[in-house]
Amino acid sequence: MGKKQKQQQKQKQQIEEYPLHERNFITLTKNAPTTVPDNSNNLNKYQTINVMTYNILAQCLIHRELYPYCKEKNTLKLSYRYDYKYIKKQIKEKVYQHGICILWKKEKFSEIQYNGFLFDESPLVTPTEITPITGNTGQVLALKFNVNEEDIKKKFSNIENEKLRNLKIEQYKLENEMGIIISNHHLYWKPNAKYEKLRQIYVLLNNIYSLKNKIEIEKSINYNSVCEEINKIESAVERKHLNKWPVLMCDFNTTPDQALYKLITEHKLTESECQDLEPIIENDVKVTSDLLSTTYLIEKIKEFPIGEPTYTTYCTWKGTLDYVFLMDDNKFKYNDKNISENFKDISFQPTYLTVRKNLNIPNSNLLEPGLPNLSYPSDHICLMNEIDIFH
Repeated sequence: MGKKQKQQQKQKQQIEEYPLHERNFITLTKNAPTTVPDNSNNLNKYQTINVMTYNILAQCLIHRELYPYCKEKNTLKLSYRYDYKYIKKQIKEKVYQHGICILWKKEKFSEIQYNGFLFDESPLVTPTEITPITGNTGQVLALKFNVNEEDIKKKFSNIENEKLRNLKIEQYKLENEMGIIISNHHLYWKPNAKYEKLRQIYVLLNNIYSLKNKIEIEKSINYNSVCEEINKIESAVERKHLNKWPVLMCDFNTTPDQALYKLITEHKLTESECQDLEPIIENDVKVTSDLLSTTYLIEKIKEFPIGEPTYTTYCTWKGTLDYVFLMDDNKFKYNDKNISENFKDISFQPTYLTVRKNLNIPNSNLLEPGLPNLSYPSDHICLMNEIDIFH
């Protein structure tokens, strides 16, 4: 038998042993996750988006002792239709223990702001003598929806004054601009390192909302400037609301039964659960800074706005570690000082999210004896949602 025939026979055997299993979207008719308040009327649907979070295992690692059942690789490939922001795993200069990446369809979105950061170097609260150096990284990305520029220009084509026409176009774009803010990260993995995860969540939320606050300030300044220029030409300028951008957060490396999950989802913690988040002294860790109290971190995280599957990882350990969180932050104010200084008479109208569909979770019999396999090439399965945006 020739080499080509052997490869074909091997591929046929792999397909028979690990066929591709279609995963379908399930429409949520009850208890759909939403940030829409009760008794809200007159909301307009702006857009529907699909969001996926996927903890991808590097294919060079599948032959470790952790996956004795794993036989072959099934390489994941990147489509040319996507743009991305990537923090690559590095060993030489800085210890980045994980590569993380946000991808988006370039025909639908454009990048507005981006911040990649190392949790160990946060000036907000750095690791302490009783927390480890983790090498964990995070990223926050603001994307705006692309619009048809020609259609907008047509709306104002009857204005003869070219300067006024261009100002009106810019005003309209600022008033109607909509986007989303996405965070991506891989929090410290050790189950007992609950204080370190708590610290990292605090660092993460501050990075998210400092970037969001920066965007809102810049939009307010630009909008005020445009309105003032229009006012020089016309006697009166009608000022409208600007749109708040919703926040989506992915991957927290914590299980639904842990106090950290309850904290993220705004459930009240018991006294014993609060104590469970206190730091535990570990051996062989470096002293880098002073310690912030657990109580302080819990209370600070509570200031930020906030039915899981049985498993999202299926190998030697099976359970749920992967999430997509919708942040209900329309009433949240990151920095009150900036409101009077930069926003003036400008207000931001709320934007709401509702999950309409979830991608189904594969039955466990398809995952035995464990992941990865040729049908599912990572030790985690991806989560995917169809989300409606309202304002």
